Amino acid sequence: VAFAAAAIACGVATGTVSYQSASRQYHEGIETRLSILAKDDRDKLTAALENIRRAITLQAASPATLSFLQRFDGAWTPQGGAATDAYNAVLKEGLPWFRQALEKSGYEDLLLVNAAGHVVFSASGGTPVGTGLADSGSGQAGLSKVFNRLQQKPQADFQAFSDYFLYPAPGGGQRPAGFIGAPVLDASGRFAGALVYRMPIAGLNSIVQQTYGLGKTGEMYLAGRDGLMRSDAIRTEGSDTLARRARTPAEKAALLGRNGVYAGPDYRGVEALAAYTSLDFLGVRWAIIAKMDKAEVSAPVYAMLQRLALLIVAISAAVALGGGLFARQVCRRIAALDRAASSLAAGQTGFVLQEAGKKDEISAIAQGMEQVKGFIHQSNRWQTMIGSMSLPLMVCDKNFIITFANKASLDALKTLEKHLPVT
Repeated sequence: VAFAAAAIACGVATGTVSYQSASRQYHEGIETRLSILAKDDRDKLTAALENIRRAITLQAASPATLSFLQRFDGAWTPQGGAATDAYNAVLKEGLPWFRQALEKSGYEDLLLVNAAGHVVFSASGGTPVGTGLADSGSGQAGLSKVFNRLQQKPQADFQAFSDYFLYPAPGGGQRPAGFIGAPVLDASGRFAGALVYRMPIAGLNSIVQQTYGLGKTGEMYLAGRDGLMRSDAIRTEGSDTLARRARTPAEKAALLGRNGVYAGPDYRGVEALAAYTSLDFLGVRWAIIAKMDKAEVSAPVYAMLQRLALLIVAISAAVALGGGLFARQVCRRIAALDRAASSLAAGQTGFVLQEAGKKDEISAIAQGMEQVKGFIHQSNRWQTMIGSMSLPLMVCDKNFIITFANKASLDALKTLEKHLPVT
């Protein structure tokens, strides 16, 4: 029992250490994977945004852009707006060129704004011609912010970006949109107006909604400083951009510019493991989150624990059974030695000690007992032979104390006892 208990305790201890080590390594592997995916998305988003920044800078510097801006501005009037023959003539010439650029880039709209802050051209018609942007309270807050920054810093290598907000959609309603703009300078380097792209959310979603390496419950998303998502989560229904709050410690840490891993409730209140990092673009910072539900992360660990428990039970049972059989065999052999020792003590040598034919410690003891048995057997033979002699024989020690007397000597002493005093 003690041997079996020791075996089970040893198995449990070994299994526990192995499970803890394997579990820790597995979770570290998941954390590393999530961190790599979050940083990979950050690099992809950065590259995509940098391409947009370079594209708008090049197009703003194009002589054709300056020419159309000046011509649209000259044909547009506050009274008549865009409904003039002169404006329609410029529109007929410029609209195909700008729409081709719009369709190639995937932007929702391309705007030209004059130096006074009035929209003089909208490729999609989403922003009415004549809309004033100089006043940030005009209802075009994001677009106004971009224009005002460009107006304040009219440099060829400068761009301004407005974080996503709900903006009137061409067909009605509102949709998330961001704006990036670059100044358009005339031949003398003076501020002639601005070129502005309206950026849809689909571009961001196409990058962050990839789920490779995220399992069945994993996803990635962006969040802004206002605690609202800047992309649509794929594990929810409907649109999440600027509608769903994501304000866990992961988003808060990322918006402080930190990188790390968070374990706890996600934006749905479900326990999750998340890696976080941040993206900075033209003064706007977003949190990038790559997460998986804790249940999915822990499932292989729990399965491993179950297999390990079964293995420990099987090994412990095998060790206990083997130990019991071994102990039983040892006890049987020791009992045989005990019976042999009792026989030797009684002077009996007519037994066979089979344990002497093996090679172990018990066999060594048995072999020693066989030698003792041989000595006793030989002694018994001599004693029988001497005892049966007709010649009286006695043996004494160095102190002349008789230690052996055969029958003939004892008979002689009894005869002499009648004639000689014996003391």
